[in-house]
Amino acid sequence: MTRLRRTLGAFGLAAPAASIGLVFLATLVDPKYSWATRSLSSMGESTGRSLLAVGDPNQLAWVLFNGGLFAGGLLGLPFVALLFLDGRNLPEKIGAAWFGFALVCMSGVGVAFLESDAAPAPFDELHFLFAALLFFSIAIAPWIHGSGMALAGDTRAGLASIWLANVYAVQWVVWIILEAMVFTADGDTWTYFAVPEFAGALAIGGWAIWLAVGKVREASAGYT
Repeated sequence: MTRLRRTLGAFGLAAPAASIGLVFLATLVDPKYSWATRSLSSMGESTGRSLLAVGDPNQLAWVLFNGGLFAGGLLGLPFVALLFLDGRNLPEKIGAAWFGFALVCMSGVGVAFLESDAAPAPFDELHFLFAALLFFSIAIAPWIHGSGMALAGDTRAGLASIWLANVYAVQWVVWIILEAMVFTADGDTWTYFAVPEFAGALAIGGWAIWLAVGKVREASAGYT
């Protein structure tokens, strides 16, 4: 049982590494990508090329971005199961379940990639829904789970989780205001979201790694 817990905890480390790592790599590969005028999802637009045509930089960025989101979402689910089973109260269990929902939405963003002029995308109409639910859940899951941690006696850890969610939500509000009032040089006030999107990925990824390290350490202590 202890070995199983260590394995499930390790998934909490692998999922953020896969998703954040591959998405960031896609930003380096995509020749058209710009932090100043694009959203992260712009790298995931359909190129019309074969899935194996990774010699083309645009197609490689497409594979890295959508594949990273899909793989990261799936890899995180075993860790969610551990969080749920270890939940000491209802808020911890709800927070874990909501985290799982966020991961499903993240995989959904990768599947429902955007349509482009080059080629259609079969599930394009679901992209915004999955993305909105994902970024909303990034704030909700740590907040609820952190509340459960505080109620269970882990006050400092719980407050840290809650304030991570608070700061994440505030940075979106600040960025939207800046986007509407300052970042308008490209003529489109609703495309410059790459920075807050990636900040959200770092927030939920860092939160998962923090929890996973604790679970792995607990399992390792029990193992010895």
